[in-house]
Amino acid sequence: MDLEPSPTGDLEEAVSVFMRHRARLFGIAYRMLGSVAEAEDVVQEVWLRWQKTDRAAVVSPVAFLSSATTRVAINVAQSARVRRETYIGPWLPEPIDTSSDPEVGAQRAEALELALLLVMEKLSPVERAAYVLREAFDYAYSEIAGILRLSPVNVRKIVSRARKHLSDERRGSVDTAEHRRLLNAFVAAARTGDVAALEALLAPDAISVSDGNGLRACARVPVLGRARVAKLATYPRLWRGAEPRWVEANGCTGVMCYRGGEPVAFLTVAASEEGIHQVMWVFTPRKIGAFLDSRSRPGLGCHTSPGCPVMGVSPQLRWEDPMDSRLNYYGNALATKVLKHLYSASKALSDSTLPATVQRLVEIRASQINGCGFCTDMHTKDAAHAGETSIRLNLVAAWREATVFTEAERAALELAEQGTRVADAAGGVTDEAWANAAKHFDEDQLVALISLIAVINSYNRINIINQQPAGGYQVGQFG
Repeated sequence: MDLEPSPTGDLEEAVSVFMRHRARLFGIAYRMLGSVAEAEDVVQEVWLRWQKTDRAAVVSPVAFLSSATTRVAINVAQSARVRRETYIGPWLPEPIDTSSDPEVGAQRAEALELALLLVMEKLSPVERAAYVLREAFDYAYSEIAGILRLSPVNVRKIVSRARKHLSDERRGSVDTAEHRRLLNAFVAAARTGDVAALEALLAPDAISVSDGNGLRACARVPVLGRARVAKLATYPRLWRGAEPRWVEANGCTGVMCYRGGEPVAFLTVAASEEGIHQVMWVFTPRKIGAFLDSRSRPGLGCHTSPGCPVMGVSPQLRWEDPMDSRLNYYGNALATKVLKHLYSASKALSDSTLPATVQRLVEIRASQINGCGFCTDMHTKDAAHAGETSIRLNLVAAWREATVFTEAERAALELAEQGTRVADAAGGVTDEAWANAAKHFDEDQLVALISLIAVINSYNRINIINQQPAGGYQVGQFG
């Protein structure tokens, strides 16, 4: 529905109110969907509705926003079920970093555990919504009834049915210290190939679930039984050259495995007094990337102050002083619609298999060529925060003579330069530049590379034309 901007209410106040409740809205959406990206899209849609509604007529902003979030999430959950039918192999919820904000906007963090989110997928979207609102956020039955447009009696029945279904599927759990001890012992035994030690940690009916969405050497069906799960966990190729690092995911201990400095797998377990009964592996690059991105996502680990202009995960929610630029582009309703699609494209690219280091270098180089100070400042700071060295960052503009870039990175930078300078060169992108890139990247990565060059050029032109001020960007400002 295309809503007209509200003639009443002040947009700056709307931003302040939305910021106050954003963590709660994300918490509701994430628990219902098990996907960071989908939850972000829900929150973004709710922001658009809030921005354009007659806010003077809203008695309770938190009730309005929670209701809108729940209804949008129900719609997304219904369509997500269809999409997941085409998913290759088991599907697991996207883990999320909770080291800074364990509750992710909730009052009861236990409803965030990965194993529970997986079981909740078996509930209908309405059952899931009722359960999340009641168990994770302690909403009254009458409040849930208003949100779902059902009677309080029906809501009580739905919540009761959901509780019973989940209790039938779940086991008791161990405390945080025991969970970490079991996971630590599991990783140590798996890395050394100690099958006997692994079997001693596992429950007799243990199950291993691997989310790889078709990746080679990734189990496409759940592996059942103590012996088979132990054998799978000691697969030599999995641990060769791997560096496990402790992380906190969904309120529990997890392990992110790195190889060659790049994250390749996420691991966590569910355990009871019988031992580890569920091993969960995430190999899908998009989900691993989403977990790493969640560390700096506002509303999760970023508790913003009342004067903070940062609202969410995308630039369109930023409220700026128009005196510093030609116009208040990021506060304009039409710009919000336009940027929503640009941000969606950026999210798809960040989730692609094109290496993150390559993406950052391309964004910096294109921004340098176009003379976009705002984007150059932002992407340089983001790259430094992600681990790029000052030497490499200082030499991006002179990459041809530099010896600190890989051949693949050099090929990407060459393509980025020629793709950005198409107006200056009659020949456009040369066959040599394309062939060089094709030697280092597969088809999907080439598509991502082309699209990235197009998207960053779009952002550059918006900021250049509007004379967006540069130099004040802070890492994590846009999520």
